Amino acid sequence: MPESLDVPYNPNETTFEEDIAIDKYNLDIECERQPALFEKWSRKWAIANGRMEQLKAQRDLIEARLDSDVRSMPENYGITGRLTEQAIKVAIKQHREYIEANNELADAVLLTNILNGAKWAMDHKKEMIIALDRLHSAQYFSRPILTQQVKQEVPTQRTVKQIEGLKKARRKIAVNP
Repeated sequence: MPESLDVPYNPNETTFEEDIAIDKYNLDIECERQPALFEKWSRKWAIANGRMEQLKAQRDLIEARLDSDVRSMPENYGITGRLTEQAIKVAIKQHREYIEANNELADAVLLTNILNGAKWAMDHKKEMIIALDRLHSAQYFSRPILTQQVKQEVPTQRTVKQIEGLKKARRKIAVNP
């Protein structure tokens, strides 16, 4: 990807992977960070989108200039016969300057689409923070609390199973002395 399409780089800035991760044990911090993260990735998208629009306008200007040149001097563009709209289009699309501008635009479109996905991923992260908060409020992450009745029943159930196992073993011994 050409350097001209990169959004401003800050070496102290966190990566997308760091920004999208959720620390479920610090939801308060995640809630505080979320608006700034969404703004950060929206800003990156806006910068890339603006650059894409500039490159689109630049490519259109190149196309218009080449169109005029081809019409005024078709022989310079390899057109020897009748000058048709299709021949003009082909001559423009094969010109080095147009190809370079179109490739830069394609890179900008790719970057814009990737950053649009990142922006929406940050919105999805917000929804996941809300879901985790609900789980936390419902004590989903808490340790199980055993009531006194359950504490008494668990050993009883275990004891019943042990007694049944002993009875089966006695029957086998009695049948096969």
